[in-house]
Amino acid sequence: MKRIALGVFFAPLLIAIIWTIPYWEHSALNFWALFNIISAYVVFLFFAGICHLILKAYGWKKWWQYTLVMFLISFLLNVIFSIYSVAGYDRLFYSQTLVVEFGQITNAGYLLKLRESIISSLIISVAMVLFWFIAVHERNDSVKNA
Repeated sequence: MKRIALGVFFAPLLIAIIWTIPYWEHSALNFWALFNIISAYVVFLFFAGICHLILKAYGWKKWWQYTLVMFLISFLLNVIFSIYSVAGYDRLFYSQTLVVEFGQITNAGYLLKLRESIISSLIISVAMVLFWFIAVHERNDSVKNA
């Protein structure tokens, strides 16, 4: 149980650190760091809960299975949320891309949302690998000092 608690503590912290890197020179770094820490814990625990149900149902315990399930779950939910988040705009332009024009998502907008979802899912999957190494990985404690 101690290893699970450590994994749940450190994995979202890794996500928060990565999310905060763009704000290191920002005047509101403290606000964004706190916001990213809280968001990372909520996102990680939500996605990890869904992954836990799938992993337990199939009896999967290997690191790549944890990572793959986390990537797929986070990618699917990220894409759905990203596309939903731009619905209702008449015109939206960001990241040097026209995302919505005349109330319709553009092809470039879909590509941008897919790219953002892949990047976000990779970050969350890396955190899941960290969680696996801390909480799940079976350590060989049988080696004794000679």
